[in-house]
Amino acid sequence: MKSLFKDHINQRARIASDMAQAADAIRAAVAHANAQIFLLSTHLEELEDRFNELVAEGYAFVAGIHEMQEEFLDERSDVWREGESGKAYKEWAAEWGISLDGVLIERPEPIEEPDLSASEVLMDLPIHA
Repeated sequence: MKSLFKDHINQRARIASDMAQAADAIRAAVAHANAQIFLLSTHLEELEDRFNELVAEGYAFVAGIHEMQEEFLDERSDVWREGESGKAYKEWAAEWGISLDGVLIERPEPIEEPDLSASEVLMDLPIHA
């Protein structure tokens, strides 16, 4: 066979056309998915920021309480600090010596559009020797 028959040429064109339509559908789906990823990522960022602001506020509160506890302890005598009341107070104050952690949510990356050139490659194949 030195060249494709007319049926082969028509079949190639039909397959290439179907592939091009499928490629367009993939492109549209990827674009839609990436738009959704962007919207969700933006929403997550807003929620993350709000949570982290509240964590900072909570930590400032905890640190303020803990500082007052430390000042209270510093004002007491060594005898009081070594007694039962002092030990109990130190244990209570130690529980307030914490840090609060914010969050960093990893967001999904946009989907990269795959190589969808198969229909062009098929159509670029020579039809005769």
